[in-house]
Amino acid sequence: MMSETNITKVNDLYEIEQKINQYFHGLKSDRENILFYRGQADYSWELEPGIKREPNLKEWEQLMGNEDDCHNIFDFVAKCQHYGKKTRFLDFTTDINIALFLCNEHFDKDGCVYICPYSPRKAKWHDTIIISELAIQKEEITVDDFSRYLFNKYKDIRDNYEDNIQLCTYIVSWLDHGFMVMPDKNEYEQIKEHNKRLYNQKGAFFICGNKTKKPLDSWSRISSHAGHNIIIPTVCDVPSTISNSRFVTKVKIPVFLKKDILKYLDEKGINFINLMNQ
Repeated sequence: MMSETNITKVNDLYEIEQKINQYFHGLKSDRENILFYRGQADYSWELEPGIKREPNLKEWEQLMGNEDDCHNIFDFVAKCQHYGKKTRFLDFTTDINIALFLCNEHFDKDGCVYICPYSPRKAKWHDTIIISELAIQKEEITVDDFSRYLFNKYKDIRDNYEDNIQLCTYIVSWLDHGFMVMPDKNEYEQIKEHNKRLYNQKGAFFICGNKTKKPLDSWSRISSHAGHNIIIPTVCDVPSTISNSRFVTKVKIPVFLKKDILKYLDEKGINFINLMNQ
């Protein structure tokens, strides 16, 4: 279950972050866990992407055409953001101060900062293809049919997967879990040219998967069975690895601190002008 805690002064937040950092740096693991942060202006809000907060919206109506001319997943997200689209992308940052700033929109409600240790994936161009094509699906489709459609349409897909079975297994591996992506140094430099907002916010994203007709148990993840799963054109909830993990900490930012926090952050150059400009 997610850890929840309160602070009475700003330094409390940094002390919590430091303890979490020390804990994960002390673990012996093959995977590198990075701390990701998300600020929300209202403590009562659920941890969910924009498309989940407006259930009457159809993702394909929001995103049709937005996948064109995007060279990586960050271009795709930036284009969606620019046009105010509700998406399956849940914004995070790698800077706790930026998350702290983003929780200060409403001055009559307590906010919160989520501190989430996660091992991100390196996003590749074929990830963008798969996600953008999933987002514009209107009808139910088997993983096998979806995979064959991608193979026929995209040379990049054919270049990265040996066969349809391998691609089916890959698609199923994150349909119900999704994954976290963050730009590497080279991508950040490219983003600096095309999306100053994402660059300044040191942005990262959790990408939610799709619901399937039946729950994805261990049997349905096996290569020979993966293609039989049926994809529903509905975005999954944020998985319990983030929304209800004992390793994730939700820190309440009390309303009485908000104005002082903004003044404190402004002195560090963290303000609306510097963070929110496109």
